[in-house]
Amino acid sequence: DEGAQEVRLPDGEVVALGERVSGAGGFHDPSDLGPEFAELMENCPTNKYREVAMFNSQERITVTR
Repeated sequence: DEGAQEVRLPDGEVVALGERVSGAGGFHDPSDLGPEFAELMENCPTNKYREVAMFNSQERITVTR
């Protein structure tokens, strides 16, 4: 949710800007995501490494507040 600056996880939990998340996965080049997402990620001013963190869908994501 761009306006609220938060992300809703698949289990319904909401992660707000500044909260930490951890889980199994890896980092990918934005171009791996397809054109509709790659452009958003490439233009993100806080993405200084030009990578996107992706979680494995079968693994639990933990949020630290």
